Amino acid sequence: MTFLLCSIFLGRTPTYIIADLEILKEVMVKSFDNFRNRVIFSVPYPLNLALFFLEDNAWKRVRNTISPSFTGVKLRRMCGAINDCARTLTTNFAKVMGKDAGVNMKQYFGAFSMDVICQTAFGIKVDSQTDFNHPFVVHAKTLFQPTKLAVVSSALSDAVPALGPVFNKLGLGLFPQKSVAFFETITGNSTREEPNYGNIGKLKYLDNVITETLRLYPPAFVIDRTVSEPTQIKGLTFSKGQDIFIPVMAIHRNPELYDDPDSFKPERFEDQDKTVAFQAFGFGPRACIGMRLALVEVKVALVNVLRAVKFDRMPDTPEVLTFAQNPTILQPDKDIILKVSPRC
Repeated sequence: MTFLLCSIFLGRTPTYIIADLEILKEVMVKSFDNFRNRVIFSVPYPLNLALFFLEDNAWKRVRNTISPSFTGVKLRRMCGAINDCARTLTTNFAKVMGKDAGVNMKQYFGAFSMDVICQTAFGIKVDSQTDFNHPFVVHAKTLFQPTKLAVVSSALSDAVPALGPVFNKLGLGLFPQKSVAFFETITGNSTREEPNYGNIGKLKYLDNVITETLRLYPPAFVIDRTVSEPTQIKGLTFSKGQDIFIPVMAIHRNPELYDDPDSFKPERFEDQDKTVAFQAFGFGPRACIGMRLALVEVKVALVNVLRAVKFDRMPDTPEVLTFAQNPTILQPDKDIILKVSPRC
């Protein structure tokens, strides 16, 4: 068992940072009702109606409404659209094979993900893989690449919550008003054993590779919760309104939980179950609702692409990734550039 806990103040709010797995089981599963909400920060309409930000009965109602969209039957039906996007991805990589300058991986795979989301979630065929400057792509990037001023504004809003609505009204929030308006409009209008939901589940090593990658580089490197009701766990008192932060990356790289934690070893998951020590998608009732779709998307893309091409490091491709100061998701501070070559 590992134990890591410290107490800090986030503005005026007392906050625990916890990595003790037994406490996390209580927080995220057994006593979930007392820790059901996330830390509140000011989010403009209509983003504040997204499942991620909802609380209490509103979150439960929307979660129960959306959950049937991610059943095995529905995911099987989505595989056709995902394969269509993956074939476009493979074709685009084939066009740049042997390019001396290398290829920006995030640009290509990011556009693929965008096309899949547009087709499966919005019923819109965007083809952002062909047009990197498509408005859908441009506005999506602005949501996940906040300006330095927006980051500072967010930090101030966390410390003084009353400032959040003011910053949003001034257009200084994490989510630019122009991009929010764009997505509000969009949502208002809204031959080969081919990879499918059934056969990709048999690709155990591929699953291990993806899991190990997410262990080392969890997109949400910190998860938060807010205490809804006073609770005691293992001698700790959690007061109503107190915030909790779960340092996912620290847990994933804890040598007491993972042998040689900084090394990439997909085989470690060959016989190891995913427990509360693996938090790439969160854990418990508030885990990421789109987890299964995300994994299907990744596997279908990799099967299609790796049949046709292979990737090699460029001379300046870093061996160790360093990350941008982004308060929302884990992002490398430099683009990952690789050379694309024919598979055979």
